[in-house]
This record gives sequence, structure tokens and C-alpha cells, in this order.
Amino acid sequence: MRYEKSCGAVVYSILNSKIEYLLVRSRGDNGFWGFPKGHTEKGETEEETCIREVLEETGINISLKEGFRDILNYMPSEDVDKDLILFLGEAKEQDVLIQEEELSDYRWCNLEDGMRLLTFEDNKKTLVKAHKFLTR
Repeated sequence: MRYEKSCGAVVYSILNSKIEYLLVRSRGDNGFWGFPKGHTEKGETEEETCIREVLEETGINISLKEGFRDILNYMPSEDVDKDLILFLGEAKEQDVLIQEEELSDYRWCNLEDGMRLLTFEDNKKTLVKAHKFLTR
């Protein structure tokens, strides 16, 4: 069994006093909707990986919100055990430039639309946690 670790963010922006979340669609046959994320590189912290991957995949610089970290564990294939560490990142702008090798689409959406769009249940739970964290 091989272990992998990726880091990413629930990216949000506040527009006209409303919270919007950035969801991205992976390229390929399945086209899963989720959060921008990617593999850690040697010597990087989880936070550094998160910020770098969001920038690479979306062209957006984020600032991480202190105190939010969610861990999702899954098996992308039968011989790989993977942890996905998700942070909460604020985007000051909503201009997205997707990395076309990795992603096929993106969407800014409110919580309800995000819940409909996200492919996996664990991502939906993370989005709800992030929303509660921001609105507490």
C-alpha cells in the first residue's frame, strides 16, 4: 500500500456581503467537482502546498483563515491510501485562470449550489464545516 498526501482549500470570496465558494471540475472521463488541491512537494508545509496548488490551478492568491483544517482520507485506487488536507482560503478577487491540463471548468457558487455541484459526500461535509466556520 502506497501513501499519498495532497493539500488544497475551500476557496471563498465575499461579494456584496454574500459568501461564494470556488469549485473546480477535474479533467478526464469522470470530471469530478471538488476543491483546488494537489500533491505536496519535498520540503513544503501543508499550508505552502495549499497556497501553491490553488495558485497553479486557478491563478488565485489566497490567504488562509486561521483555525480551519479538515482531513479527508480515501483510496483513489486499491493500492493507494490518501489524505487530503483542506484549509479555508480567502480570495480577494474572483478572476479565475484554470490550469487546463488539470481542470475543465470552475464555478463560483453559494452554499446551496455548491452542495448540488460537489461530487463526493466528504467534500459536501467539508463545505458545510467551512460555511459554519465562516458564519459562526
